[in-house]
Amino acid sequence: MKNFILIILLCSQLQISFGQIVLRYEPCTNCQGSNPVYDPAVNYSTWDLNSDFGPRDCTSCTWWHQGIDYNIASGNNNTPETGFHIIAPFDGTITYASLNSSYKYIIIRDQNNNSRNLGFGHIFDSRIGVTQVSGDMVLKRTDDESNWAIICLSTAMAYCVEAGLQVTYGQNVYETQNIFLEDDPIAPIGNSGGTALNPYDPHLHLYYANDPTMAVSSSADRNNAKNPLQIVDHQNTNYNITIESTNNLTEYGKTPFYNGGALSSVKVKITLAGAALGERYTNATMDIDSTLIFIKRYGEADDNYSLIIGGNYLSKIVMGGRTDHKRYPSNGWPSNNASDIAINAGNNNRTGIVPHAYSDDNQGNHDFLFFSDFYTRIKNADQFGGTLDFHPWQPQCS
Repeated sequence: MKNFILIILLCSQLQISFGQIVLRYEPCTNCQGSNPVYDPAVNYSTWDLNSDFGPRDCTSCTWWHQGIDYNIASGNNNTPETGFHIIAPFDGTITYASLNSSYKYIIIRDQNNNSRNLGFGHIFDSRIGVTQVSGDMVLKRTDDESNWAIICLSTAMAYCVEAGLQVTYGQNVYETQNIFLEDDPIAPIGNSGGTALNPYDPHLHLYYANDPTMAVSSSADRNNAKNPLQIVDHQNTNYNITIESTNNLTEYGKTPFYNGGALSSVKVKITLAGAALGERYTNATMDIDSTLIFIKRYGEADDNYSLIIGGNYLSKIVMGGRTDHKRYPSNGWPSNNASDIAINAGNNNRTGIVPHAYSDDNQGNHDFLFFSDFYTRIKNADQFGGTLDFHPWQPQCS
């Protein structure tokens, strides 16, 4: 009989070694009044992270999340953070800005490490083409009307992609610059991108741009938007892995018996170890980038482990959140593939993901992954049967 042994390999973001970025914000009182008062900077916590990279289960939101969300929370209650300062995490340069649209964001690059490129989304509000004030931060068109600038009134600094422009606010004329220092306030937390029918709660959407001079917010920009957890400090997490179910896969001593032409699938559950059900976690983050199933016959050497070759796909799911990873399956990869995990959820007939971690219903601390494109391919000399079992060997991510 065929007795199969499985290895399920998880690869997380595997943070790079050039020092992890610590994100900080400055809260304020009377933030929307005439005299906002800012408090010392505070580090974002794991509890503040409330939406992960990739597919997500939430109301009135996009299916594929091209970054992560931080929504400051005190206990279980959101904090009214409009106007809080976003603090520059390093000395850097503003390389891209989208400030004259409903959804507003900027991208910055670390001047000491060109691989550290962060974007800050939902700054200011959704109004277009008008001067905005949020806390002591002002969004204002430059005097020559060629661009938009962010003015910090308390530091008298004006930031813009293009340096050397003039921008007037009140009685003062500022000269724009596109460089900043670590700990400078560079933008306010806001809720831009929402609508009257679907207003956003003020929060920070954080991007990791592979190319910091290019956009990251639309579906056309998916390949440029990577998972910020690759470079941002976060909670290291252990995961529990179980095979939840199989479909069209004959098990030893059980019926029915499926022939080799039946499309088979395996449903895998990945749970945040030690995390309670909810939309926030104090001690865990879902930061898995790739999951691969390796298989071999029982009794064969470990060198014989290999990915399952399906009709269209190999037995792997890759989010593409790491800079060295490409999303799989995605439209056109493999070449005969028309499906994309960034568009469709997984099921018994389609390889993909069904997310539950960070869900709005507070019932999730896990995600389901479907590997749904392989066949048993019984040979004439085979007696088919057996079960899928885990192997204790732990291969390394690459």
